[in-house]
Amino acid sequence: MPLVTRSEDFNDVVINLSNLVNNYKVLSEFAQRPLMCVIKGDAYGHGLVDCARALVDAGATSFGVLDVTEGETLRKAGIRNPEIYVLSGLDTELMVARAINNRLTIYSYSMDELALLGSQARRSSSPLNVVLKIDSGMGRLGVPWHQADDFIKKALEFSSLKVVGLATHLATVGDKESVTQLEHFWDFCTKAEYLLNTPLQNSALSGAGILAHPRYPDGLSRPGLILYGVPPLVDLDRTYLLPAPWLNSPKAPVFRVSSEKVAQVLSSLKPVMRVTSRVIQVKSLRKGDTVSYERTYTAPNTTKIAIVPFGFVHGFDINLSGRTHALIRGQFARQIGKICMNLSVFEVKDIPGVATGDEVVFLGSQKDKNLDAYLEFEGRTEHPHQVLCLYGRLNVRRCIRS
Repeated sequence: MPLVTRSEDFNDVVINLSNLVNNYKVLSEFAQRPLMCVIKGDAYGHGLVDCARALVDAGATSFGVLDVTEGETLRKAGIRNPEIYVLSGLDTELMVARAINNRLTIYSYSMDELALLGSQARRSSSPLNVVLKIDSGMGRLGVPWHQADDFIKKALEFSSLKVVGLATHLATVGDKESVTQLEHFWDFCTKAEYLLNTPLQNSALSGAGILAHPRYPDGLSRPGLILYGVPPLVDLDRTYLLPAPWLNSPKAPVFRVSSEKVAQVLSSLKPVMRVTSRVIQVKSLRKGDTVSYERTYTAPNTTKIAIVPFGFVHGFDINLSGRTHALIRGQFARQIGKICMNLSVFEVKDIPGVATGDEVVFLGSQKDKNLDAYLEFEGRTEHPHQVLCLYGRLNVRRCIRS
């Protein structure tokens, strides 16, 4: 997508690539280890190719993508040198062939998938790089850690495969359960390097994990959401003090960590996506008037409303109807009534001067107020991954550098 200067639509999704680069550099400096920039799902709705190009220019050497199609898209866009990891694995011969043709590294999560990869890779002149996915306690993709010896032995049956690393995924970070998961993974990584007789680039930590477990000797950490300026919604204070067996390992980073340093990282992150619309009508309601489908809102008194051309077709979740807000003229405006396909209504009786054409912010800052991807309102928060993916993929994006 070319860099453009303004939107011709009612709604505007702006991707600030300079902020993306800032976040990458902040995390790289803190982690002091290689990073796999996770740009799966169209870079969480921010634009796969645009984000990859900006990150390559900033020095990124590894990317994590959703599937073969995303990896193939990057190669066709000229992203040649970085390592590209397909995080969801493969399950057809055609997918394997495409992965080989595009020099992709595959996360393998089962014996059956490993056998498919090995048999198909025999047709290639060079080995297919694979990462073995270990389930250390997430209960999702991967071979359970206590059964993973057989996984290694299976991989050794195929000379067409080259195991370049192991990976796992933490269900939580910064608590005793996450330390237990890392212990399981650490133990198995040590055993796997012995069985394979080669050093591996192992991967366990996401962005939140980098902050919560900074001295875990991760070979290739995987920042995702945090890369786009969304801080993890976990209590990171003092988690770095949790006891762990790897702290005495020569592979463990030697730098000192403090809660102040973690706080500095979080304060240095900059949001990459900003989502706005504009007011297209302002009108008054009388006491007893209702709003939108099913009349879920009834005006208790005379009030004023603003109608905005932004609805669930744009990613504004209908389930948030009556329980969220937006920024208008630097103030939070409460959304009322059912969110419609392409319209939503906001109460603005306490916001002076609201007029047609006024900017409405659904994600980002306006004056001294900010609405982030958690969409916090009345004690409720939303899942920021979903918010970003929906807003970014259901609207026309434009990229800026500032």
